[in-house]
Amino acid sequence: MLLLFTNIIADYFGNLRAVNLINGKQKEVIGINFTLKKDSKAIPQIEKKDFILIIQRNGKYFVTPPTQQFITKPEIFIVSENEVAMAKLFHLKR
Repeated sequence: MLLLFTNIIADYFGNLRAVNLINGKQKEVIGINFTLKKDSKAIPQIEKKDFILIIQRNGKYFVTPPTQQFITKPEIFIVSENEVAMAKLFHLKR
């Protein structure tokens, strides 16, 4: 029973944090900057620009451009690890 309750709480706060992250309400986030491989097919607009890391899962980075305001339709990019030569993570305060 305790394990079920813990999972429900973790799910709730995880979802709340994700919504606040995308809406620009999260004060401290993890920033990410990509250097793409030379033969990468990823869009060049993501190279060497700062993004907010939402999650890295199953070989993909889910990122969004940083913003200070609420966005009704946030732009989210999914970048495959296969396209990335280097990913630099950093602490980003907003």
